[in-house]
Amino acid sequence: MNSIAQKGLPCIMCDACNGLTLNPLAKKRGYNLYRCATCGLILVFPQPTAEQISRLYSKNVGYFTTANTDISVTANHYARELNAVFSANGINKGHFFDIGCATGNLLFHMREIGWQTTGIDINPDAVAVAVQNGLDVTVGSIEESSLKESSFDVVHLGDVIEHVISPKHVLLNVRRILKVGGLLVIKTSNVACGFGTSSLLLTKVSGLEWPQSEAPYHLYEFSPRSLTSLVTSCGYDVLTVKCAGKISFFYTLGATGFFDNLKSSMKTTGQYRLNLLFLLNIPKLTIVALVLLPFFVWGRIRDKWRRTGPRMTLIARRP
Repeated sequence: MNSIAQKGLPCIMCDACNGLTLNPLAKKRGYNLYRCATCGLILVFPQPTAEQISRLYSKNVGYFTTANTDISVTANHYARELNAVFSANGINKGHFFDIGCATGNLLFHMREIGWQTTGIDINPDAVAVAVQNGLDVTVGSIEESSLKESSFDVVHLGDVIEHVISPKHVLLNVRRILKVGGLLVIKTSNVACGFGTSSLLLTKVSGLEWPQSEAPYHLYEFSPRSLTSLVTSCGYDVLTVKCAGKISFFYTLGATGFFDNLKSSMKTTGQYRLNLLFLLNIPKLTIVALVLLPFFVWGRIRDKWRRTGPRMTLIARRP
């Protein structure tokens, strides 16, 4: 089997299951992707440097721009869905902690429902918006925080676990601050969705970069199997894993990596605005769209048939 160790590269261990056989899978934006032969976790190796990561998440490239600084006008349906899930699992209100809370939309609405809320995010611009809206949010990461043990009834990681250097390290830190019987919620993309599997076939046949991957923004890509393996290995009891949702074709087209410079030039105020560079890219956009469209359509059909989707939510309990 063609593993990292066999190719003479530094030996690394799968962060989810401790497996040592990681096979080359694909490339994205110049980064190599490997898949664990045991649990299926997909990871970037070698990972980008701290300086490269800082550039990726800078405001200059449009990573943090927002048209909404008044959080009260944002949607509250996700907070209500979570509240119903927590009640069904025996937790009726309490202390809710959101890691990677961004501008605090979820925290705001959980507080409105009656939860005591706290958040943390590494982006100071996002935290500033949350604080302006009266939320208890600080700049930093869970690894650096000095939160007390057994402080929270629920810890939420929405679109966070795929970005961190070591998901296992993060989940072990979360377990320390979560109360016994408390709930962990993880939201992330499902790499085993229809488009993920069909576009991987396209990648293997054509040699193109894998459209599904968000590397190097995502250092890891999870499936239900690999995420369950990771969470279980950190001492949690997994209660449910649900995959659902839809992603638009235009989002898929933008995530291919072929149009990163175009997206940066268009998104400077929180909204995409047409410019000359977009017009110059129309031929390229058309070609890439025609190539991807059959795989996207098949992915949608497969997801509907299997009752799955590109978005994954895992609920686990600390025993």
